[in-house]
Amino acid sequence: MRTVVGVVHRVSHNGPGDTPLPTLYAPQAQVYQRGMYTVIETSAPPSTVFAAARAALAAVDPAVPLYFADTSDRRYDDVVALPRFVAGLVSGFSTIALLLAGVGIFGVTAYAVSQRRREFGIRLALGAQRTGIGGLVLRRVAVLAGVGIVAGAGIALALGSTIGSLLFGVQPDDPATFAVAAGTLALTAMVAAVAPMRAAVRVDPAVTLKADL
Repeated sequence: MRTVVGVVHRVSHNGPGDTPLPTLYAPQAQVYQRGMYTVIETSAPPSTVFAAARAALAAVDPAVPLYFADTSDRRYDDVVALPRFVAGLVSGFSTIALLLAGVGIFGVTAYAVSQRRREFGIRLALGAQRTGIGGLVLRRVAVLAGVGIVAGAGIALALGSTIGSLLFGVQPDDPATFAVAAGTLALTAMVAAVAPMRAAVRVDPAVTLKADL
C-alpha cells in the first residue's frame, strides 16, 4: 500500500525529447531512490538560496550530501543544448540553400528570357500585351517552383523520421510547417523572377527585329 501524493497527466523525465508518460507521486519513505531533488521557488538570487538550502539540509542530517544546486532554466538549457545546436546548424544550412535556390532561379530565368527576346519581340509586334509576356515568365517560374516544392515535400516526408528526435512540440509531418516552407519557397521563386520578368516586358520590338535583320 502506498500513499499517493499527486497524479499528473504527462511528465517528461529525461528532457523535452522524452516520451511524456502519466505519473504518480508517492512519499519518499515509500519509494526507494538513490537520490532526490528538492525544488525551491524563490524571487531571491539563486546564490543566496543555494547557501540557505545547504545550511537547512545540514541542520536536518549532516550525513546527507548536496551534490549540486542549479536553476531550472540552466538545467533546461543543458538538456536542450545539443538539439538547439543541431537545429541552428540545420537552420543555417537551410538559409544558405534557400539563397542559392533564389540565385539559381534568377539565373535560369534570366537566361531563358535572353534566349526568348526575339520571340517576345515578335509577340509584342503582333499585338501581345506586355502583361501577357510577364505572365509567360511567371508561369514558367511557377511551374518549376511547383515541381521543386512537390518533390521536396515528398523527400521531407520520407526522411522526416530521421529528425524526429530533434523536434519538440511538433511532428515531422506537421501540415502548418509544410505550408510555411512551401510558401517561403514560392515567395523566393517569385522574388527571384521579378528582374527577369521586368527585362522581358521591356523588350523593344523594333530593336529586337532590327537586330535579326
